[in-house]
Amino acid sequence: GKGGDVTFKNLALVPGEKCEYEIELKGEVEAECDVTLEFEEKGDNDLKKFVYAKIEYNGKVVCEKLLAELFEDETIMFESDLRKGKVNTIKITYYMPLEVENEAENAEADFVLHISATNED
Repeated sequence: GKGGDVTFKNLALVPGEKCEYEIELKGEVEAECDVTLEFEEKGDNDLKKFVYAKIEYNGKVVCEKLLAELFEDETIMFESDLRKGKVNTIKITYYMPLEVENEAENAEADFVLHISATNED
């Protein structure tokens, strides 16, 4: 398998704000793969109870849930076509609903997103 880590240090959001990240997966193998995303909590994460993460793969929503749930859950897995020359995009949007009040003030999140791609051979 091949993959990478994306570290989110001190992700801080205010209610109503969102923060988008795009990660490109370039095809290097002649195969369909399973792509696995795993959120690993690091340090203090007051923010996890307030922030949602929406994960899209090539424009299609794969998952949308609270950060707290993503830390606890199993991995998120989806199929991907990683044939040579293809570029796939994972887009992650972190957002905090407007109705979150001051509870979330100065809250931050530290976590690492592990991305791995494995083919089934």
